[in-house]
Amino acid sequence: MRPSGGCVGFVHFLRGSVEAFCQNLVEKTGVLLMPASIYDASTEHFRIGFGRRNMPAALNQLKKYLEMTH
Repeated sequence: MRPSGGCVGFVHFLRGSVEAFCQNLVEKTGVLLMPASIYDASTEHFRIGFGRRNMPAALNQLKKYLEMTH
C-alpha cells in the first residue's frame, strides 16, 4: 500500500529573508519551498517535503541554485 503522506523538514534559513529566497528560487528554478509565514510562523524557516516522485531532480535544481547564489 502506498503511503498517504511524506516526510517534511522545517529548515532554518540563515541568510536573509526566507520569503525572498523562496520567491526567487521558484521563479528561477521552478522549485517550490514554503516559507514559515505561510504557516503563520514569524521565523526564518522554510518547509521542504521529501515525498515527491521528482525529489532527486528538485534537489539537484536547489543545489545548482545555491551554488550560483551563495
